Amino acid sequence: MSTQLRDVVLLVEHDRALAQSIRRALRSRFDVIVVDSATAAMEAVSSRSFVCALVEESLVSGSGLELAARIKLERPGMLVTLLAAELDNETMITASALGIQVADKHDLPEIDHVLLAMATRPAGL
Repeated sequence: MSTQLRDVVLLVEHDRALAQSIRRALRSRFDVIVVDSATAAMEAVSSRSFVCALVEESLVSGSGLELAARIKLERPGMLVTLLAAELDNETMITASALGIQVADKHDLPEIDHVLLAMATRPAGL
């Protein structure tokens, strides 16, 4: 019997209830690894491969945008999405300039849509 490997998503979220909701929403198509700090996220990115990182904008351990930028620098080909309840224009412009997508962290269909778009994009984009 062959075992098909599933794509793995890194979720950086300190709110356990929200992290579980997002994990449940994605688990039919992805394995989801949840960490709650920038340090744990960078350790995970350094040690394994992910198709995407979903990063909470306001982490307890620092700026989610800064972490997203560090992940993008470490893994330029990885889709990185900043999850936020509200974002100011400056943050959205900065995220866009860095190649980081933005999604509403409470809108599970939007998060799913971002990942579906990633899964159907041509290789190398």
